[in-house]
Amino acid sequence: MTASDGERALEILRQHRDTIALVILDMTMPGMNGRKTFESMRKLSPDTKVLLCTGYAIDSQAQNIMAQGCSGFIQKPFDAAAFSAMVGKILSSDSTPNSGLREHFASIATILER
Repeated sequence: MTASDGERALEILRQHRDTIALVILDMTMPGMNGRKTFESMRKLSPDTKVLLCTGYAIDSQAQNIMAQGCSGFIQKPFDAAAFSAMVGKILSSDSTPNSGLREHFASIATILER
């Protein structure tokens, strides 16, 4: 599922929070920024894992989000192997609604490393 902005992301999370294993959240989006979206996501679904991504170096806003329990950070541009490895690491950190995704991303990471 993809969302064009923070408001749409929250709408999707409201509807599918029991099946979403991970949210990939950009810091810069139209309308609601990444920080506000993250804070709203935490209120709505505190256990949802979030991978923060940005094209900028980790700044005070990103550090603040990480300190609030964001699951991981990846800086753009990133390649498929780095992305897959980060997603696999986050999903394997503990139980998720779709634990089968862990194995899926682990196999993708293995293939990409070859």
